[in-house]
Amino acid sequence: MKALPLLSTCFVVFFAFDARAELLSYFVTDPIIVTDAQPGGVEFHNASVTVPLDPTRISWIAWNFNDVVSTTHPDFPGETFLGGMPFGVDDFIRLTISTQGFEVFSADIDQNNNQGTSVGQQAVIFGAPEATPDVLRETSLTNDTPMILDEAGIFTFLPLLPAGDYTFEFSFRNVYAELGHVVKPVYLLVASEVPEPATGSLATLAVIVFAVVRRAMLLRRQ
Repeated sequence: MKALPLLSTCFVVFFAFDARAELLSYFVTDPIIVTDAQPGGVEFHNASVTVPLDPTRISWIAWNFNDVVSTTHPDFPGETFLGGMPFGVDDFIRLTISTQGFEVFSADIDQNNNQGTSVGQQAVIFGAPEATPDVLRETSLTNDTPMILDEAGIFTFLPLLPAGDYTFEFSFRNVYAELGHVVKPVYLLVASEVPEPATGSLATLAVIVFAVVRRAMLLRRQ
């Protein structure tokens, strides 16, 4: 029998990819207490951090008092949260995001009223509710009942922007009395999806290649 040329057989292999989650933390500022802060929304501290982002691969972005999602509460065993109790900073953060010299987003987040009750967006900057960790807050200064917030990010058009360096500026502002404070270190957390070949797909590819080569060798011997 005439041998079939090895190159006469053509096959196509499709690679599949799994998404590997990666959480990066960026330090923003140390704790600070200002006893003569001006009320009325005046800035008492400012800090910023510049991070490289590929918006097409970002799962979620949030600010946090820890460099990982690690806050717990006895009422919710086994769960971890962003933030903590009773509230975040005193009294809110004016967040501004810029890239390539242009401001692309600004919003007031982590606000609380004069009873210490958190109001409005607290910690999640970008991300869908099902993808982001929940945020833990206290109902008020006189009510320590935990308040669990399932937030959606407010920087919704991030995926439309180009990859590059993004600067996150945190303007810490005071509203009530003459005390402004950030009780713990502040971090920016960025969770992204890093594609990598699926183990099962590589194993399947190896079996296909072996089978094709073995068949070609058998045909050439006939």
